[in-house]
Amino acid sequence: RTASVPPCARLATTFVESKIIVSAATTASPCSTPRSVVSSECSTESSGLCPTLKNLLARPSVGATTIMVRNIPNKYSQRLLLKAWRDMGFDKCIDLFYLPMDFRKRANLGYCFANFTTEEEAMRFCRQVSGYQLPLFNSKKVLATGVAHVQGFEANFRNFCNTPKMSGNVAPEFQPLIFDPYTGAEVPFPAEARRFRTPKAGGRCQ
Repeated sequence: RTASVPPCARLATTFVESKIIVSAATTASPCSTPRSVVSSECSTESSGLCPTLKNLLARPSVGATTIMVRNIPNKYSQRLLLKAWRDMGFDKCIDLFYLPMDFRKRANLGYCFANFTTEEEAMRFCRQVSGYQLPLFNSKKVLATGVAHVQGFEANFRNFCNTPKMSGNVAPEFQPLIFDPYTGAEVPFPAEARRFRTPKAGGRCQ
């Protein structure tokens, strides 16, 4: 079904400037405790799909679950920002996370994407994060959230597989992160991620 978008506004595109409606910050109870372990059933050397990743891809996307966050202080790394979200109570709620980086400057580009297990968790994240200032690096930037153009785990996974960021030339620290929503364990991207990209009509890949 068509994804509903309150209280965030749908972004016109994923990777360019777009409108964002800021939601009022509220408090919320945590959904779980932080985890950092890598899923034991998924090998980093595997070129196929492990059971956890297969289940994630098979899960239907219902509602607006992928959120874009803007105005992130540029010194935050992907892992550091993820820890901030987890410290705020969002651990098993997130199954895919990506913070684009400037490889040369080793600084983030000021925005990130997170896919949540449910629309309810995504909207709770919007309410809690919008208007928030991250505590490190003495930044005065105020976070803003919006509903991303590309929605759902499968669509984002295949979208990432279509991009050069999943090539062997890009360090893993700059690549998207996948998590088992039941355990919070990290699930490595397939070694040959581009095998799973989405073909365009006529057989050409995006």
